[in-house]
Amino acid sequence: MAPDAMFWIVVFFVYGLAFFTMGIALAIECRRSSAALLVSSLVYLAAFALIHSATEWMDMFLLIGSQLGPAGDSNDLLRGLKLLSLAVSSVCLIQFAVKLLINSTKKHRWLALVPFVLFAGWLFSFFVPHFYLIPVGDVSATGLCLQCHRGDAGLLWTLSSGWMTRADIGARYILYLPGSFLAALAMLSLRSGFVQMRLNHLRLYAIIGAVAFIANAFVAGIVVPPSQYFPASLVNYASFFHLFGVPPQVIRTLVALTLAYVVIKISSVFEIQQRRRLERAQRQRLEAQQHALESQRMAQQQLEQWNRELEVKIEQRTKEVEQQRIEMAILEERDRIAREMHDSLGQILGYLGLKLMETRQFLTASKLQQAVDNLQQMSEAVQGACADVRESILSLRTSISNGGLQSALEEYVDKFGDQAGIKTKILVEPGTELGLSPVAEVQVLRIVQEALTNIRKHAKARNALVRVSGQNGDTLLTIEDDGRGFDLDFVVQQKGAHFGLQTMRERANAIGASFVVKTALGKGTTVEIGIPKSKGGDGRGS
Repeated sequence: MAPDAMFWIVVFFVYGLAFFTMGIALAIECRRSSAALLVSSLVYLAAFALIHSATEWMDMFLLIGSQLGPAGDSNDLLRGLKLLSLAVSSVCLIQFAVKLLINSTKKHRWLALVPFVLFAGWLFSFFVPHFYLIPVGDVSATGLCLQCHRGDAGLLWTLSSGWMTRADIGARYILYLPGSFLAALAMLSLRSGFVQMRLNHLRLYAIIGAVAFIANAFVAGIVVPPSQYFPASLVNYASFFHLFGVPPQVIRTLVALTLAYVVIKISSVFEIQQRRRLERAQRQRLEAQQHALESQRMAQQQLEQWNRELEVKIEQRTKEVEQQRIEMAILEERDRIAREMHDSLGQILGYLGLKLMETRQFLTASKLQQAVDNLQQMSEAVQGACADVRESILSLRTSISNGGLQSALEEYVDKFGDQAGIKTKILVEPGTELGLSPVAEVQVLRIVQEALTNIRKHAKARNALVRVSGQNGDTLLTIEDDGRGFDLDFVVQQKGAHFGLQTMRERANAIGASFVVKTALGKGTTVEIGIPKSKGGDGRGS
């Protein structure tokens, strides 16, 4: 087989393979997805790709047959099938375009008639005028024929010479060319839908797809086989090769590969929507659990009036943060702060009530020193309660605004040090990029707040350091203190105690991060949180 023939066989094979791959990928996505905007139209694009791949492969088989020798009627049949598949695939392409345009714009319903009108026009233009009657005995005419019998007389329907080429050119002008332009408009119409779904990265693929369809309209719809009729006599395979030095079939192949890549990329919207549905279902389930716990807790506890007012303020502040962050993380934070405020203030009030009664007894018995000691203890308890309230309010006021996580951490650490009387610093190593998702940023901020709260309450530390570093996209967060430390094994065995460690561990697990505590009696405490890039930076949380 000649080298030139092998080249064209490879070109036609790759051309058909690109469309076949696109068709199979779209068929699989359409079967497992329910995205109403795309599925109803992409079914036709999948049909176009699969049928058009057969069209190109039939060109390949015709070329192979011509190299092996004359095939006669079999070649005529294959040419007829190729013409039919070209027309049908073009109609599928037009149907895809008009269906997508109607779905995305919610108007122009009249476009639904375009595929039928164009196909009927092609049939009328290239079938009806070329049929004519000749006697059965005249077998010198060339073309396809069908015999019919009417008594003893026979008539032969035949097609004039060159009809097949003109019908192929007509299919490209009347069907394939407008189909490609409409497909380009349809791809551009997807951009607004992608913006609404917050899939801005797919807008670029929609634009590339539109450009590819326009290029496809030119090289496959305008550049056609040579013919004596205008414009095929002027713009055809030969003139294109003479002008650009590259056969149009090669450009078609590159355009087909580009279209296959772009369409497969755009079809990833199905997977994204499926993942979002699962996340929404999980979030709704967790929200229902949180609301149930909230109702149960509120039914069991009777707060005093001033404590209820404080809880209302916390809820109001939490709702403001909830509008900016994912609802799941904010709801958990509201529950944690409300529980801590209720428990701590309830204990302090009970403690103060007992101390007041005891002090009154001491004063009645003229035991002034014991009364003074009690007042000192009460003063320290009130100061501790005030510190808890101030720290809770600081936690609520600290949010991740436009400055990002680093700015929020620096602001919180600075104010915490002033309030707690502990020398607290934050160190962000040079070159560290905190490319975390919104959920991960909120959880990291809350872990730092919880760790510093534990230092203030339990560590008896004078210095604390928050260190942030990154390597290969991963983020390492370290909170260190020079306090008295504790027996970690003993603490782990105390079920239900040390709720702060449990909370930090749960927050780390929620974003797929590791959580390690290093401590010993008299040697301070170090908390390390390692956040992998794949868990912290996807933009959707865990």
